[in-house]
Amino acid sequence: MICTCDPGYVGDAEVQCRLAPQKDAGCSNHEACDRLNRVCKPVCEQDTCAKNAQCIGRQHQPKCECYPGLTGNPYVECIQRDIPRPECTTDSDCPSRYACINERCQDPCAKSDVCNPDQTCYVLDTYPLRTVTCRCPNDMITDSRGKCVPIIRDTPECQTDNDCPDSDKCLRGNCLLACSVDKCGINAQCISQSHRAICKCPAEYSGDPRIECSLVPRVPNVQKPECERDSDCRLDQKCDDERCVNPCRVTDACGRGANCYPQNHQAICQCLPGQSGNPKIACFPVSEPNKQCSSNSECALSESCINLYCVNPCNCGPNADCTVKNHYPICTCKPGYTGNALNDCVKLE
Repeated sequence: MICTCDPGYVGDAEVQCRLAPQKDAGCSNHEACDRLNRVCKPVCEQDTCAKNAQCIGRQHQPKCECYPGLTGNPYVECIQRDIPRPECTTDSDCPSRYACINERCQDPCAKSDVCNPDQTCYVLDTYPLRTVTCRCPNDMITDSRGKCVPIIRDTPECQTDNDCPDSDKCLRGNCLLACSVDKCGINAQCISQSHRAICKCPAEYSGDPRIECSLVPRVPNVQKPECERDSDCRLDQKCDDERCVNPCRVTDACGRGANCYPQNHQAICQCLPGQSGNPKIACFPVSEPNKQCSSNSECALSESCINLYCVNPCNCGPNADCTVKNHYPICTCKPGYTGNALNDCVKLE
């Protein structure tokens, strides 16, 4: 047996047949009535909207919308929305007296809560951040509440600059810091001295310190050689590989066991007292020719075992004193001298 719905009815004949819709109201919100076939059909079809747009059925009508992040006519074309670039990212991107606030160049003093009503707001063109200052009139000072109050004195604090400390100058009977009266330029440093504001540009800056100091472009530092010949060095040094060095520190300056000290750019080699031999080759003890050793412990505390002989180990630089403690030499610069006592001690200036 085959079940079918009667004319004018739709549905599953084996379950239930209902009266076919004749108006949109008989369909779901995202459907519309096909009056010819008397059936409900979705209002959104594959080509209802443009590319990159989505179709939404509402109140039996198709509505097209561009996908998030896109813009345009959803029935024609949806394109990528342009992301606006910020006006600024740092204060230096903004004009003079303006700062970068929320990616926009704005006047910091325009905000009403920056300074008290009786103060004047100033913006200084400092880098990398602008500096905002709140100033009272010259004849007023700031009290504990941050408000400007008149300077009240029974008698004037001063009549001339000489009545004030060296760092102050006299203004309207008051001693004020000279740098607070006479302002220096942008990025300049101010020193209050002799009742005047002395302005100067800091290191690596140049320009008129009364107007503005600008950063000087860095020039690569090409290091010059310390010397080209021995005469370019001190008498106790020699020129070696374009550097002034102690000639006694050059490899094989003196022989084994010999003492070395620099003089007139040369290494002067001498055998120690109680030794003989060629100081350029080797020095040997003469007082105890049979005195040999293999370690410091076999020598007196004031000697060291050097080249199998117990000898005085002192070999300090010029202008240095040597003391031997427990077989080891200790070099110290003489009073009034400084430097590396092993190499060279120079006179303090």
